[in-house]
Parts: sequence; C-alpha cells; structure tokens
Amino acid sequence: MGWPSPAQDYANSRLLCDPESARSKPSVFSMVVEQEWPERRLQTGDELLIDRSKSPRLGDLVVVAKAGCSEFHLALYSSTGFRGPDRTWPFEGAEIWGTVSMLVRLFP
Repeated sequence: MGWPSPAQDYANSRLLCDPESARSKPSVFSMVVEQEWPERRLQTGDELLIDRSKSPRLGDLVVVAKAGCSEFHLALYSSTGFRGPDRTWPFEGAEIWGTVSMLVRLFP
C-alpha cells in the first residue's frame, strides 16, 4: 500500500568502481605518476588506468610517446599540441599511446 519509492528505479543498479575489472580489458594498462601535477590534481604515486581503445577529446589526459624515444609522457591534449606539467610540444613527432580513463588513489 502507499506510493512507490522514488528510488525504486535505482534500487538494482550498481556503481562499478572496481579498477581490477577495468584492468581485465586487453586495451587497458596502468601507469604510476612519478611527478606531481597540481594543476591536474595528480600526486606522486597515483595510479592511472590508460585505455588504448578510447579516442581522446580536447582536454583529456593522454599518454604520449615521442618519436625515436622509449619514454612515455603524461600530457593534456589541446588544440595546439600537448602540454605536460613542465613542458609543451607540438603534435609532430609525437603519438598518442592511450587516454587516461581512471585515477586510482589510496587514502592513508
């Protein structure tokens, strides 16, 4: 009797916040932040999940591989190129390796 609960539509939906399930995809890799980036609220030791199948949009954090270099760099994808915490570089000579899809941070 009575009125149905306004939350009834949401009673069976689940919030999936399990980084382990995201890691099981073959296109998802993890990376640990080595340099703080306060502007992006990234701290040393944060774990990022990078999805190689996700196309980046302007403003996304991406992992960039520079041509002829075996290093990866975290950067903001912008209309003028890539912007990292301490440098910028043009699109030429750089390839987007993947798009950051999740930040995992453990609280002390």
